[in-house]
Order: sequence, then structure tokens, then C-alpha cells
Amino acid sequence: MTDVYRNLTLRCWSIRERGRVVAHAPSVTLAGAVMVVRPGSRARVLRIGHREVHAWIRGDLIPHAGVPPVAVRLRYRPFLAGHFTDDCGLPIEAAAFVFLDEDGRAWHSETGTPALE
Repeated sequence: MTDVYRNLTLRCWSIRERGRVVAHAPSVTLAGAVMVVRPGSRARVLRIGHREVHAWIRGDLIPHAGVPPVAVRLRYRPFLAGHFTDDCGLPIEAAAFVFLDEDGRAWHSETGTPALE
């Protein structure tokens, strides 16, 4: 499994395997995605006000073919909630596919990507 998180300094997605960053990419697609938030680290971020990596998306890397029209926006805002949410604020814990775009936005979908169909 691969972990992916937004690198705010480099303005790209960091790709981590077995605890080590192995690559950076402008866009990434993951299959069988699970959203991970470390509550203790989030609490420290809230207490200190200094950002650190404490949330990521774990899944299997697949070729990125763009965001399908059925995808729904996915967000993580540590100062508002301790979990990933959709645009309505509903918690999202897992998704069949997650699409991470060049502009830093994330999307999730339960149907396949154009490259897989």
C-alpha cells in the first residue's frame, strides 16, 4: 500500500512507501483508498498551530487519467474536523478511487476511472 499526502512546500503530492517518501507527483490516482488521520498528531497541530503531516490517503497507485464527471470533492481541514469530508461535511473513511489533482484538490468516486474502463 502507498500513502499519499499534499506537500505544501513543494506544491505537489508526496508518495510514501514503507514510511519513506519515494517520489513526488503533480497528480495521483489511488484505488481501494482509505483515509488515515492520526488523532494525537492532529491534537498537537491544533495545540501548537504548526502544520505537520498527520493525515494521508492510503491505497494502490494506478495510472492517472483525470477526474471522472461522477467524482465528488474530498477535503481534509484539520482545524474543522478530525476526518476527511465531502462538500456537505459528511465523513469519508474510504473510497473505491481517489483522484489527486495538480491544483491540490482531491476527489473520490465509487466507479472506475476512464483508464480502467
